[in-house]
Amino acid sequence: MALTPFYGLSYFGGNTPGALTDDGSKFTGSDRILLDRMLHALATGSRHVRDYDSISDPDAPTAVVGTDGGLPGGSTYHYVVTYFDEDGLESLPSEEATVTTPDVLVEPDEPALDDEDELGLSLTGTLPAGLYFYALTALRGGEESGLGTQISLTTLDTGGIRVTLPAPPPGAVTAQVWRMSADDIGWTRVGQIPFVESNHFDDDGSVPANPNADDPAQQPPISNSGEDVYSVTVTLAVADQHLVTDKKITAWRLYRTETSGAYPAASLVHHVVDLDDPLDSGDPDLPLVVAWVDEGDVLIDGVPPMTSQSLQLTPYTFDTVATLPPYLEYPVGYPLVYAGQLHIRGNAGWVPVAGGGGSGEVVIFAQDTPETTWTIPHTFPYWPAVALTDSAGRQVTADVQHADGVVTVTADIAFAGKAHLS
Repeated sequence: MALTPFYGLSYFGGNTPGALTDDGSKFTGSDRILLDRMLHALATGSRHVRDYDSISDPDAPTAVVGTDGGLPGGSTYHYVVTYFDEDGLESLPSEEATVTTPDVLVEPDEPALDDEDELGLSLTGTLPAGLYFYALTALRGGEESGLGTQISLTTLDTGGIRVTLPAPPPGAVTAQVWRMSADDIGWTRVGQIPFVESNHFDDDGSVPANPNADDPAQQPPISNSGEDVYSVTVTLAVADQHLVTDKKITAWRLYRTETSGAYPAASLVHHVVDLDDPLDSGDPDLPLVVAWVDEGDVLIDGVPPMTSQSLQLTPYTFDTVATLPPYLEYPVGYPLVYAGQLHIRGNAGWVPVAGGGGSGEVVIFAQDTPETTWTIPHTFPYWPAVALTDSAGRQVTADVQHADGVVTVTADIAFAGKAHLS
């Protein structure tokens, strides 16, 4: 449950829009004072105020697998992005974008060999009697795996040898069949067939031993000849790219995990402040790049925030703001002269507007023993905002309930840390 900033008699939960409107008669007494203090803070340039349209949490980015990276094949990666405003406040993360890198084309298992067909009849061919070795490589597009496990068969008569395929490696499309006799200097490619389990290739000896088998270029690869590591290009959602071009965000962050929804302490791929400057002009007025290529970048300390710290406003207008000092008891109907409607979104763990309903005092409650429920007494004359951190200083989201003079915090998992009341 998100924390709930408290303004007079109006509540605004995390990510829940609310509206305060004053026509000179609706608010009286302490509510009028609180509203006036809030407006005064806004009008005098509170640093946490955005004067442009609210920036919502990011939409899910797109993620596309590429080559020339360092991310292992056959792995699934999940990405989220967050945005930073000019005050350095980070948004909640986007929904995840998920990609899987292609399976690495591994060496095939050994085939089965026989010099008879399924009826028990000797295979016809021109292979002289002797000792023969066979092995397979797997093909996928332009990739070829390393040579698989070899197997041998000794024949007693001239004829042919049937090579029966094992189960194909992941991603394999075609099998190449390689042969080497006891007298050969290297391997000879004798044929290829679709890589389907139990499919077979009959080597009748029509392909002679490779006379250039001592040339490494004519031998099977020692290892996978194609890609076994990859990159992922993550691009901000099209609907969000105007925030970059209009310079409404000053940075964005890219996080990666291999377990959906679980981001370890080091999940940050990059804090993107890089400018879209292909000509390397050094112009600081250029916008940020909207895409980042993750080449298997070493992850650094940082996790997506569980709660946003930003206060966001829709446009508003003021004629004047009352200049009477705070805490005075305004008469009923005292005209606070301003026009328009103020929309505020308060977010968990942070008091959005200085003086907007609080005294400015901050009380820190220390919970040294891990517990799922904390009971926190206080002397505030109002329901304070509550920010929770664990013993490592990370923000924690929990259910917060207020009663006069006490706050009760309930979490799903026991933790120790601090509660900041203000």
